[in-house]
Order: sequence, then C-alpha cells, then structure tokens
Amino acid sequence: YEAQEKLGGMMMYGIPEYRYPKALLENEIRNILNLGVEYKCNTKVGKDVSFDDLKNSYDSLVIAVGGWESKKLDIPGEEAEGIVSGKDFLWMVAHNDLKKLSGKVIVIGGGNTAVDVARTALRLGADSVMLAYRRTIDQMPAEREEVSELIEEGIYPTELHDIDEIIVKNGKVTGIKCRKQSLGDFDSTGRKAPKPIIGKEGEIIFECDYLIPAVSQAIDLSFAQNIEKNKNGTIKIDKDTFQTSDPKVFACGDVVTIANLAIAIGNGEAVAVSIEKTLNPGALKEFS
Repeated sequence: YEAQEKLGGMMMYGIPEYRYPKALLENEIRNILNLGVEYKCNTKVGKDVSFDDLKNSYDSLVIAVGGWESKKLDIPGEEAEGIVSGKDFLWMVAHNDLKKLSGKVIVIGGGNTAVDVARTALRLGADSVMLAYRRTIDQMPAEREEVSELIEEGIYPTELHDIDEIIVKNGKVTGIKCRKQSLGDFDSTGRKAPKPIIGKEGEIIFECDYLIPAVSQAIDLSFAQNIEKNKNGTIKIDKDTFQTSDPKVFACGDVVTIANLAIAIGNGEAVAVSIEKTLNPGALKEFS
C-alpha cells in the first residue's frame, strides 16, 4: 500500500536523480513486482484504507513508511515567500515542478538531505549556494563521501553557525541572521555541543533569495495509534524479530530508526524471514 502515485517511496521522491537514477530504481521495482508482489498506489493508510481493516484482512503487516514530515525551525517568518523545506524542495524537483533556480540559496542542516538539496540547487542554476551548519564539518551526519563531493562542487559548509532570525521584507525572505557558535563539552550524541557566542561579535547576516531548512525529518504514524512508540516517536520493536507491541504487526526502516534513506530495504529480508518463522514455525531452520 503506497500513498504516492509511484512505488519507490523516499528513493523515488527524496533522492536526486544524479545520486540514484530513476531508471535504475524502476528496474529494481519491476524485478520485485515480477516475483508476484501485488500493490496499490495512491492509497494512504489512515485515509483511503484503515489500519484496522488491513489488520483484519492480512495475517501480518509491515510498517515501513518514510520520513515525509519536515521539522520546522520554529522561528518567526518561516512561512515567508522563498522558504521551502528540504523534503518539499526535492519533491518538486522529482515531479519536474521545479526545473530552474536563480539567485542566492541558503540551506540549513548537515544531513544527507541538506547536502542533496544544496547540490541539487547548484544543478538547477542557483547563483550561489551556502550550507549553514551549527556544528563542525567533521560532525555532519551526512555520509563522508557526500560531504567531500559537496565541497568538490564548490559548496563549502559554513560551520558553527546557528540560525537566529529569518529576515523578511514585503513578505519575502531576504536573508538570515546567524549566531556564531563555539564548541563546548560532549553531549549525549558523543559530539562536542555548540555554544552560542553572546553579543554583537557573535552575530552575522547572510543575504538570500531562497531559504531551504533541511534540519530533520519526522514520520506520520497517526494511523497506528495503538502501536507502542519510543520517546522520540519511532516504533518500539523487538530487535531480533522486528515485531511491534502488536505481534501481528512488524516495522522497519525510518519508523524504527530515523537514520538513513533506504534503511527499510536493508531490513527487508530479515523482516520477511521473521514473518515466515512466525506464520510457519519450523519452515526456515537457518538464516544468515
């Protein structure tokens, strides 16, 4: 059951063409469908079909939805013209709704999505692209290879800059005021936490025509209210079996660990084997 018009999820709509050609993805999807997999597109669970109806219709379910929700910066002016989330930006590009870009672009974030957005904006013709990150480059959660290629293309991340204010004129974004940071003690992530430099010497303004926040993604799990969640909103599972608090329901991918695109594919075989063992005990004696 797929909410979008095509199969592929975030790999179809969230990863740029230059990183993973759609023709290659579509070929992989055809290989899967040729095995006999049935599918329904344009079908959003919780809207077009209820989760409870699916539970009553199948012996097992797997929740593997992606991080389609973008977290807000929670800064006044965020709704101004010229501001779009990283996920929505990549969505528009994937649908050919955005084919050309001009002017100065500022991207906020340090993950793979932020890097994808910055490199895509450059390919669309932006006059300049700046990626502002509140920690140091070596702390960016984006893959090292992606960061290296970003720098090779001429986009050097502006490190230790945290957005303080969105500058808006006549309803349109014209720039951002950042607060310079210094590194303090290690935090719960194992990285040195950034601390704001207080006073005028810590302030710096950057002009832009477009502002694209790509700080984090969230998952809409409103359709599965009765499934137990972790404090961070992900689904709680048995790490060995992928079973949720409902033994009939399994989960994998972003809904379990908001870490990386395509993680559900890596979990796929293990989840399938776990379901087979649950439905047909003794059918599979070995799995490695």
